[in-house]
Amino acid sequence: MSEMISVNDRFFVCKAHRHSFQERLQLFIGLMNVQRGLIGLRVIPPGGRNTLFVVESSWLSRDHFQSWLASSAFIVSMGALAGDAADPVVRKKQTELLAARDIPLRLAA
Repeated sequence: MSEMISVNDRFFVCKAHRHSFQERLQLFIGLMNVQRGLIGLRVIPPGGRNTLFVVESSWLSRDHFQSWLASSAFIVSMGALAGDAADPVVRKKQTELLAARDIPLRLAA
């Protein structure tokens, strides 16, 4: 059985397009939210003047995430987020995949 994974997408947004990116992000989230195998999704907006948006997603397996990357919905949403080459909305995007394993958690009393 495949293990669950967590994915962190970091979008470094051009300052002039911060508001536009937030609107475009709704399409990305909407298309991702209906993907098979997605079990959690969270958006962390930037604080202050920062322009880094983080989208955290959890998937039942790496295969489910790969299916999202191969889907036409992913291609459409990434195109919407990026903007055009002459006036990009996103300066840079970083993606990090983490395997989620059961780790015993001990809470302080």
